[in-house]
Amino acid sequence: TLTETEGRSLARLLQLSELEVQHIMVPRTAVVSLRTDMTRDEVLADGAGWVGAIDARVVGEAARWLGAGRLHPDQSVDPVVGIELLAKVGAEVAGGQPLAVVHARDEWAAQRAREMVAGALRIAAGPVEPPPLILAAGRGGAGAP
Repeated sequence: TLTETEGRSLARLLQLSELEVQHIMVPRTAVVSLRTDMTRDEVLADGAGWVGAIDARVVGEAARWLGAGRLHPDQSVDPVVGIELLAKVGAEVAGGQPLAVVHARDEWAAQRAREMVAGALRIAAGPVEPPPLILAAGRGGAGAP
């Protein structure tokens, strides 16, 4: 997490590096957009409720499809595209509230990834218990309990 002073320092460094800074947000996490020619597309909640499930495989496939991942070592990875999840399982959401943001190089790719991510998010009518952060504790090592 960056302080406000660190954020200003980073912005100045990027200016010196001849990179354009679109925005810097510092509240809880620092998000730095280095390019201004990117498309940012929000995935909105269809209705009010609770985030009941997120299909991580589908979100990962959407990110890979954008270029944030690869199937083979010889494929390149685009470091400026990706998917930002804004709501966790168990979170209460309002209709129209942003649940995720797709960062893509063009509108067509953003729209396709947005559709994939929207399909990966399930809104439940009632409260949902968030999954545990730690599934099991062990001593480490391969196959250790």
